[in-house]
Amino acid sequence: MRPDSKYDRSRRLGISRARTRLKADLGWLKGFPLRQDREAITWWQWNSAHGPLGSEIRLDREAIRRAEFSLNKFEHQYRKYLPDLVPE
Repeated sequence: MRPDSKYDRSRRLGISRARTRLKADLGWLKGFPLRQDREAITWWQWNSAHGPLGSEIRLDREAIRRAEFSLNKFEHQYRKYLPDLVPE
């Protein structure tokens, strides 16, 4: 069932795109660094999907670049949707 107004549809679409970008590129921010080598940083990610504690991930230059790009997107394009995604 579609919302009645075009504004409602575009708002839902914007929120879903912002949520997807937040999970895909910035989901690792809930965590802390464990160690660093020349190619990447080993990061402990708090994530209930990988068990009660979380999991180790490797952050390379590409992951950091995508995170920076996403932060810029949130600052300029998705700013109005942030209160719907992050309550505080």
